[in-house]
This record gives sequence, C-alpha cells and structure tokens, in this order.
Amino acid sequence: MKMNEKGVGSIWPAVIFVVAVSLCFASNVEGGCSRSPVIFNMGDSNSDTGSVLNGFGFVRPPPFGRLFHRYVGRVSDGRLIIDFLCENLTTSYLTPYLKSMGSSFTNGANFAVGGGKTFPRFDFFNLGLQSVQFFWFQNQSIELTSKGYKDFVKEEDFKRALYMVDIGQNDLALAFGNSSYAQVVERIPTFMAEIEYAIVVSPPFFFHGYIHMLFVSNFLIIQT
Repeated sequence: MKMNEKGVGSIWPAVIFVVAVSLCFASNVEGGCSRSPVIFNMGDSNSDTGSVLNGFGFVRPPPFGRLFHRYVGRVSDGRLIIDFLCENLTTSYLTPYLKSMGSSFTNGANFAVGGGKTFPRFDFFNLGLQSVQFFWFQNQSIELTSKGYKDFVKEEDFKRALYMVDIGQNDLALAFGNSSYAQVVERIPTFMAEIEYAIVVSPPFFFHGYIHMLFVSNFLIIQT
C-alpha cells in the first residue's frame, strides 16, 4: 500500500475493487445461489437500523418510521440503502447488534450507530469501536453455533459474507462546523485513512483477519 507525504494511503482503487466484487456477490445470489446471504454493516445513521433505539431507547416522532407505521429505529420515514439491499438479496432486514430481545443474526448483523464517525478511532461508537464489537460478535457466534444454537452466523459463513462500511458524513459535518472549505478538503484523506486502517492494518479490526486469513472478497464501502 503506497502512502503519500502525509502518511495517508490511497483507498480509491480499493473502493472501486470492492464495489465491483460486491456487485458480483449480488449477481451470484440473484443467479440462484442456494445459500442465504450474510451481511455485516458498519456505519452511521445512513445505515443504522435500530442501534440508537435499542441501545438508548431514543424514539423519534412521526414522520420517522411512516412506511413501517411505527418507529423502527431508522433516521428516515422509510427504508435505507441497507434495507433495499437486503430486499434485493431476498433476505430479512439486518438486526442491530445492540438489539437484545427477539434477535436473529442468521443473515448477519448491523453495527452502524447514528452519529458514528471515523475519528477519533475508539470514540463513542465510532468505526473503530464498531469493529471491536464485530470481533466479539464473531467469536461468540462461532462458539454458540458450535454448541447447536441456531440464531447466529456459522464460522464458514463469515468467509463468504458481504462486509459494508457506510460512514463519513458526520466527520464532514463536524469539520465544516469549525473549518473553512479548503481545510475540510485537506482533512478528507484523514477520514478515508481511518477506514483504510480498519480494513487492512490493525487487528482486532474485523477486515484485517479476514483478508489475510479467511480470504474474504466481498466488500462495499460507501463514504457519504
């Protein structure tokens, strides 16, 4: 990985690659794959399907949740991109990792939390912490399925899963609050480097182990 003079690697070639393989993943499912898709998502409110609701009990009034006829934890009156993806892959909506009751994680889990950012790395529910949560979930899921539990992801399914990162808007919003446009543009590579760090550099970050040990190839990165 080539780093520039500021120590920030260029992630854009990887972004192009991961989007391409993700589309291949989707087409394989559509083409008649006999196994149900498994998806793991990290991010902010653009893909939070209930973490803030289940983690903090925070309920938003209408029009939030209008499509579902009740508030279901989305910062939207309807579905999110992650919801449309699940529908098109003919799988159920992703269950938030923080949902403690009535949860099924057989098709993956959603670690995205409204307000999540890339930086500071291990700050409150930022990308770094979401990755650590995944690491714990993965270990517990493998242990539980080996004991016969049905509502979790099996070890082999972590290898073929689709891994998504949809994050970046809150970093930009905060930057615009106290910086000029030119200063914000200069900081964008820092935000992108945090995503790159989570993917290819530092264990126990979830992508690190799977790129080098399990040969995972299905990724989708959305930086809004």
